[in-house]
Amino acid sequence: LQALHRLVAPGGELVVTTPNASGLLNTAAALAGREVNHPDHVAMFSWRTLQNLLARHGWEVVESATYVPVMKEGARRQSGAMGLAAAAVLAAERAAARLGAPFLSDGLIVRCRAAR
Repeated sequence: LQALHRLVAPGGELVVTTPNASGLLNTAAALAGREVNHPDHVAMFSWRTLQNLLARHGWEVVESATYVPVMKEGARRQSGAMGLAAAAVLAAERAAARLGAPFLSDGLIVRCRAAR
């Protein structure tokens, strides 16, 4: 994150996406003794830990958002009961976001700029 300052144009912004450690899907998977993140992801952050990490490296958050992935129908059928459970949790994440709890969603997106 520190080195990215050299790559972002003056006045430019950095966009970071990451799995949400506090998301319902990650919590439900952990309760089942599983992890559902892609193998390329080697760390997970909550909104607060991501904001703190960015601040420590000279970035300030301009805007934050969340995302809930779409589960393809074929994947749901192939994974049986686990697929149905995951689909239910993702639906719950969407409902929570509509009810004012977006940080239960599966992923985080932050737009940031160099701190002043």
